[in-house]
Amino acid sequence: MFEITLTYLKIRVVGRFLPRNLELKLKKGKVKKNLTSEEKKVSEIGELELVKKIKAKSPPNRRALIGIGDDAAVVRWGENRLLVLTTDSFVEDIHFSLSWASFRDIGYKTLAATLSDLAAMAAEPAAFLVSLGIPPDYRVKAINELYDGFFDLASDFNVELLGGDTVASEVFFISLTACGFGVKKMLRTRGEAKAGERVLVTGNLGHSALGLKALEKGILPNSKGFEVFSPFIEAHLRPYPRIKEAQLLSQRGARAMEDISDGLASEIIHIAEESKVGIEIYCSELPVGKNFQKAAGEVGADPIELVLYGGEDYELVFTAPEEKMPLIFAEAKKIGLKITEVGRVTEDQGAWLVINGERKVLKPGYEHFKV
Repeated sequence: MFEITLTYLKIRVVGRFLPRNLELKLKKGKVKKNLTSEEKKVSEIGELELVKKIKAKSPPNRRALIGIGDDAAVVRWGENRLLVLTTDSFVEDIHFSLSWASFRDIGYKTLAATLSDLAAMAAEPAAFLVSLGIPPDYRVKAINELYDGFFDLASDFNVELLGGDTVASEVFFISLTACGFGVKKMLRTRGEAKAGERVLVTGNLGHSALGLKALEKGILPNSKGFEVFSPFIEAHLRPYPRIKEAQLLSQRGARAMEDISDGLASEIIHIAEESKVGIEIYCSELPVGKNFQKAAGEVGADPIELVLYGGEDYELVFTAPEEKMPLIFAEAKKIGLKITEVGRVTEDQGAWLVINGERKVLKPGYEHFKV
């Protein structure tokens, strides 16, 4: 039996001391060290697998009803109330770009994204904290404008700033923590979908991603064609979390619920996995309007891809029993909320896009670290 160590390979010339058949295998890259999961790079496993490992390593929660793995954590707060907590981090040139977004827009959007996690749980937001990593050469005016953006949105929901932290950093980043309150019977999670239920979404999907594509192509105010893309750019820079809508839907029979931050496909996969069910999404039912299709074509984008994988819409995707559908649609109509039925929950586990009656496995959307 011929045996060779990795160290030996590093110091010997391939072919001089090895049998020819082993030499060919080495050249083809078939002999390599097997890495354990701990030795792999984060980019090899991705954000979701990393979170699963952290969850498995963490001691069991004693006070929390919901810990790692949902949009927000939930802790008992007295007999009938629940404290709902979430945190989000945003890094320049990954989550936002100063090439087209003002500091005020960035403040608004990052708080909207954070509060949207509370909306996904049907919680009422109460307060938030801000931690900033600031390059030392930034102007004080810029940071003031950032906080103006926070307060633009916070005032809509009576959410108070409680404090935070600031540090010097080579890269500008924002870390937000928000808390709110909920009632147990109204709380919504990813893991409540049941076979036979319908899958619905609020509002318009893919609009934020289309706005981003327009900005990346230099379509700014005073640019040719800006009028066409203005509503999509607005959707990207100034999304609005569905706080009140989520609470209403919860009251009217919505079950599993999630906000759409990483794209509809990713959120559907999360709900299917946590609920241990299958979900079919019907391509023909996705909310794709004519103006959206036309604008997407002008920047060379596939509208269906934008809807499924664009992300940052901060709309809601939820399931509901069939008998609750008339009430949900009636209540949505009263408040002017657009709702679209896009799929159904099945007993067999998985997530699929149905095109012309044929199931295709739904691939996940954006995931941090994955390359």
